[in-house]
Amino acid sequence: FLLDLGGLAYMFGFYGYNATWWFMSCIIMLYLLYPLLWYRGGTDFLLIVLAMSIIISLFHLPFLTPIRYYLMTFIVGMIFASTNLLSRINLTSSTQRGAIFLLFVVCVFVRNALGSFSMQFDTIICIVGIILYSNIGIKNKLCQNSLEFIGRHSMNIFLFHTFVYYYYFRELIYAPRNPILIFLLLLGICLIVSVLIEKIKGLCHFYQLESYLRNLRN
Repeated sequence: FLLDLGGLAYMFGFYGYNATWWFMSCIIMLYLLYPLLWYRGGTDFLLIVLAMSIIISLFHLPFLTPIRYYLMTFIVGMIFASTNLLSRINLTSSTQRGAIFLLFVVCVFVRNALGSFSMQFDTIICIVGIILYSNIGIKNKLCQNSLEFIGRHSMNIFLFHTFVYYYYFRELIYAPRNPILIFLLLLGICLIVSVLIEKIKGLCHFYQLESYLRNLRN
């Protein structure tokens, strides 16, 4: 119980009460590694660590299980941040953006066909997806507001959606028997739950406490 409460369960080889909370063990380990990686050296050092992370992903090392597939993406993010690489990639024409979109779709299909090596390919999908997202502007205001609203609740939804579609309300969620309707129903229910969670956090002054702790740390 204490390991699960502290987000450490997956470090010890089990998921705990909710399988989705594997992420907590993963992000805690990455946060602990971050200062060592960031202050140790520049881009050359990160490239060496990236090569090592690719090798790590090919083997099952129990103590590195939580970050086995995600250290690569984390290091790529650090390289992007340290070199400001993303701002240099400008897709100025619709042809270029279309080509990147096509590459993204191809990457998804390749990922599905890779079988046991599919997780390693997620980093490539992530890179292509970020480049595509950063170069495509959404001008429709309703679409912008909708995506921003979902984005504000996305972390909450990630952490509790397994309770909704798997543990407690499986029959309800899958009742439409249509993948699109199932997705929309799940998203709608999760958004409602997330809004309620945010209301409770507001009543508990959660964000004031978070701000106080951040200022105390700084």
